[in-house]
Amino acid sequence: ICRAQDFEVEEASFNSEYSDYSPVPYKDGLVFCSDRKSNVFVTTLDSANNFTSSLFYIERNGDKFKDRPELFRDVASFMNEGPACFSAEGDVMYFTSNLHRTSFSKKQNRLGIYRSELIGSEWSDPVPFEFNSPDNTYDVAHPALTADGKTLYFSSNMDGGYGEADIYMCVLENGQWSEPKNLGSKVNTKGHDLFPSVGPKGRLYYSTNGNDKGKHGLDVYFSFTSETGRWMPAMRLNEPVNSEFDDYGLVVEASGEEGYFSSDRDGNDNIFKFFFEYPKFEDCEESAKPIFCYHLEESEIQQVDTLPFTYYWDFGDGERADGLIADHCWPGFGSYDVSLNVVDTITGLVYAQVSEATLSIEKINRPYITSMDTVKINEDVVMNAYETDMDWYAIEEYYWTVGDDDRLRGEEIIYQFAVPGTYRIQLGVESVPNAFGVQKTCSYKDIVVVDDPDYVPSEGDAPLAMRMIDGLALPNDIADAVPVKGPSIYYIEFEKSEEQIPLSDPYFDKISYEITERYNSDDSLYRYSVGESEEVANLYNVYRELLDSGYTNSIVLEREIEAFEDEVLTRGTHIREEVRMEMNRQINKFADIRFATNAYKIDEESYRNLNRVMSVMMMEPDIQLKVSAFTDDTGTDYFNQNLSTKRAESVRDYLVSKGINEKRITAIGYGSSRPKVANDSEAGRAKNRRVEFEILSDYQIEKHLAEEELKDTDSE
Repeated sequence: ICRAQDFEVEEASFNSEYSDYSPVPYKDGLVFCSDRKSNVFVTTLDSANNFTSSLFYIERNGDKFKDRPELFRDVASFMNEGPACFSAEGDVMYFTSNLHRTSFSKKQNRLGIYRSELIGSEWSDPVPFEFNSPDNTYDVAHPALTADGKTLYFSSNMDGGYGEADIYMCVLENGQWSEPKNLGSKVNTKGHDLFPSVGPKGRLYYSTNGNDKGKHGLDVYFSFTSETGRWMPAMRLNEPVNSEFDDYGLVVEASGEEGYFSSDRDGNDNIFKFFFEYPKFEDCEESAKPIFCYHLEESEIQQVDTLPFTYYWDFGDGERADGLIADHCWPGFGSYDVSLNVVDTITGLVYAQVSEATLSIEKINRPYITSMDTVKINEDVVMNAYETDMDWYAIEEYYWTVGDDDRLRGEEIIYQFAVPGTYRIQLGVESVPNAFGVQKTCSYKDIVVVDDPDYVPSEGDAPLAMRMIDGLALPNDIADAVPVKGPSIYYIEFEKSEEQIPLSDPYFDKISYEITERYNSDDSLYRYSVGESEEVANLYNVYRELLDSGYTNSIVLEREIEAFEDEVLTRGTHIREEVRMEMNRQINKFADIRFATNAYKIDEESYRNLNRVMSVMMMEPDIQLKVSAFTDDTGTDYFNQNLSTKRAESVRDYLVSKGINEKRITAIGYGSSRPKVANDSEAGRAKNRRVEFEILSDYQIEKHLAEEELKDTDSE
């Protein structure tokens, strides 16, 4: 409960036409005071002809109370009993009664506190509190016991107080209560301070009519001690507990979510229940605004004085800024492609586009707490949720948890902190009921409370989630807002195409470097690049060479190594057609490969030629070789086809045994189907028994693979 607590109040079901007041929890119910008749044949009046009060117990039946309360008979007398309090175990009771409990005298009969102990199923005879008035000149009443049973609070009008009646305390030391100690002026007033009770976390609740902030009669206040043991200034509870009538005798259940109090707001002293139906919020995140302003700095690129470079940031919103360092505020929510561009001042073209990132500025979709970051004690602190911006649903209610677990409702609240420290403020929101039911989300913010009268509170919030100092914006580092990158490389991309371009295509005739072909599924484009380096400046000469060769779309890009490699389809060096044809002429000088008659074992005298072929392939690691074997027409077609295939495979296997990758060699037998000359003479048949080598273009490799796939399909 706090000054601005928001909860519901309802009248207790067991109230009567008489005065019912000061309830306290006991066992599975409540013990309360009432001057209702407990016996239809006996009526007890005090010296003023008022009914005397007795203690009654009413048991709960689920969420409700039973219909009829029972008299607390073991301590009942013809005098007044109550209010009462109980130990946490429920086996010790302190209660208020008259000092003379057997009869009313014509003299005054002051109030005192009595102690009773539960022995078995019965309460012992009441024993007077040692600090009751010894001469019947003042009252000691309204006991309240802490949960550990070591501190007893009570109200008394003994001499030496601040007003008509003050709150005192005694501490249990070595089994004896200490001398009563007045709680002081932070708690006590010039009026009547009555009905103390101890709530969760040691809060002291009581009622007074002596505070200037009170409206009419008794109002309920609370106080608590600081870390140094000082009592803090008492704070008044708001409506609906307090009213223009007498409100008193408040007790809070251990949960802190509900309790009871007494009031004569309905014309008679009655008991009321208060409760706060506060939804549960979990996994709250720190309150935050969308960030629109960022600091950009590229630290990996080193400026090289010998290269003609300038730099500018492209922010993806139509704005740009020169240099490697920039601060920028984006115009609103959205996704922005940000990059650092390196300009070649000689050509005026963008040489490199690096430090690419996609900045997404989205609504936070959780409540935002607007308040000062640091505040002073005992001063009003305004907190609101006005800047909350939710896409997911319309908000129906705002729920706050502040200070010492005080709970409030509303889009804006006002609160006072009484003790210095750091406090976590939680704000939860519930949606208007929709097709998904009632949805909830929450956030939190830490506030520092100081005890310094000269402290000037900090601003805490500024437009666009920035702090403003001397008119300068201090934005967040953009590195905190984009995904962390792994190791990267720079490369020169000179072409991208919707269609795949074979590396044998004449388009690549002027490129003498290894070409990397990649496929990017995000944009469904094939990309072609050369030159991979860890330093962007190292690629400049290659870049200029590409421009001079007519590849005007060339640009240096940056990519994470892992992502780059995942997109690679192939790497290879382009061989111009005339070069490939010349290589074929040269390599076929070593095509004189001999075999045993009607066999596929290679004669050893042919190893020398094959070793030369192997050397060429070692020196040119990008070439693909086709081995074709042929026979004359002697024998059946089946025999010749099988023999030629095995001879081609024997050549391939020999080259593989020398270290050539099997994937670089295609072995095909053609039998007698492709004679070089007529088979009408021995000389002609000798020329037709042959092996041929061919360095393949990409197109020929693809064609061969397609033929092989078709052949496999036909065989099935």
